[in-house]
Amino acid sequence: MAQDTLYFPHDYDPLSDSGLRRLVRKHGAVGYGVYWRIIEYLHANAEHRIRFDSGIYDDIADDLNVPIESIDTIFNDCINGCMLLDADGEAFWSNRVVKNVNKRKEISEKRSLAAKASVESRKKNKELADEYIQTLANAQQVLNNR
Repeated sequence: MAQDTLYFPHDYDPLSDSGLRRLVRKHGAVGYGVYWRIIEYLHANAEHRIRFDSGIYDDIADDLNVPIESIDTIFNDCINGCMLLDADGEAFWSNRVVKNVNKRKEISEKRSLAAKASVESRKKNKELADEYIQTLANAQQVLNNR
């Protein structure tokens, strides 16, 4: 996997979620595919929320070769019937996506702090080693001068 490839966690049993099970019962594999495409778009969006007027229905219909009317119905069911997405009338989002993104940021920040601490520790150890070597050199010089 390329280092700059973005990814997000995908449950190994996503159908254990009752909302997703309802969506699949109603729309089958198309509903499942549309839902995960929405989730992919939300993860890729910098704000992790997408305006309804962004052309998202057209994009997903085009991506998955699904009629736009089906996309509209599935979106509506994801928001109102299955409670998989949240919306405020202007945009939609997934609290789960927000949680994923926040967790990823937290891990990244922890790794960054650990890396900085490691660099600082190595720097300190090098300074101590250099100081020790200098002390030994000074002691050797004193012994040689006797």
